[in-house]
Amino acid sequence: MTKETVISTAVKGERENEETAASGTGVREFDVFLLSKMKEGDEDAFRHIFTRWEKPLFNFIRKIVGSEQDAEDICQETFARLWLTHSSIDPNKNIRTYIYLIAKQITWKHFRENKRRESFLADPGFDSDDSISPEVIAQLKEAELLAEYAISKLPARTREIYRLHYT
Repeated sequence: MTKETVISTAVKGERENEETAASGTGVREFDVFLLSKMKEGDEDAFRHIFTRWEKPLFNFIRKIVGSEQDAEDICQETFARLWLTHSSIDPNKNIRTYIYLIAKQITWKHFRENKRRESFLADPGFDSDDSISPEVIAQLKEAELLAEYAISKLPARTREIYRLHYT
């Protein structure tokens, strides 16, 4: 067998594997099964999806944002959002598309927030040594109490996900 024949056979075999994967044989049916179970509220199905997709998603996001901490935060928020919207998932859709679309939206939000933060800190009128007035402190405390009250009214599972992500 010549070198060209070996390469041609390997490429052909790779194409057949890609076509099988693209046609949905095996992996695709399992994804549909997992999404169907997750749609019903099956936490084990969600854990399986998380275990399977967390590392590739984290690596993808880290390349975009350049920070491991930010990538971890975005990844966690992505899976929290996936779980929070599990009842509206279409199991026949591609699971990778769901996950990466959520991550894309959160990543854009991250960039927008960082841009606002940087422009605020770059404002010549901002002096980090200025003391905060008692009025502002009182408003912040009131806002914190309102947020805590709103969080306490969330369903138990949603509240747990919120606290895991934001505390």
